[in-house]
Amino acid sequence: MPSDRRPPRRPADRPQRRAGQGQRFLSPLPQRRPGDRGVNPTTGVGSAGGVDVLVVEDEERLRSFVLRALPGMGLSGLGVASADEARRLLREREARVLLLDIRLGGASGLDLLEGLRASGDERPAVFITAYADVPSAQRALRCDAADFLTKPFTLDQLEHALSRACRRARRTHGAQLAGLDDAPPEPPASLDAAKRRALLAALERTGGNKLRAARQLGISRRTLYNWLERYAE
Repeated sequence: MPSDRRPPRRPADRPQRRAGQGQRFLSPLPQRRPGDRGVNPTTGVGSAGGVDVLVVEDEERLRSFVLRALPGMGLSGLGVASADEARRLLREREARVLLLDIRLGGASGLDLLEGLRASGDERPAVFITAYADVPSAQRALRCDAADFLTKPFTLDQLEHALSRACRRARRTHGAQLAGLDDAPPEPPASLDAAKRRALLAALERTGGNKLRAARQLGISRRTLYNWLERYAE
């Protein structure tokens, strides 16, 4: 006699959520691609000596969601909940890209990246933020952030941002080996938007005084003029 029981759904059949939001996300969690063993297809290096992505996120559900998604993108990862944990881990393990929440309990993701930059660490960093306020955007720009992800974000947006950051890490590593300076990559649209907001806010605060605006932004006057040509209406 046939059973009325329905077969259990496979994990890939379950709709996934947007990262950082309770609503359903229609795409399944990406599956590991054939050939993703040992050597990462995006970075071109193996994961034995470290990981591709260090996730610094104090929201446990979001951190776990991202870590579960990474293998399907061909990326390895580790997760920690605080900037202090990240500093300790980075003394023991290599991570090619940082995925940082701007706001953490204790020191922020911005504090962490500023400290790393002060020590000469140039690895790419992608920021997660609930909203990109101007002061945070200014600090992130000074730290040469690779991208911003605003909650809630989709898996496609996450994969795109991390792929860009991994390519940037590989270019930087190759340039260092060759003894050459790496040409700066084209900034993503989200970073362009953050720069434009920061620029317009600085000009408004200074009454249009370009020299004072440049000082507030921590950039040279020439860089400010370049930003004006590109971002100002």
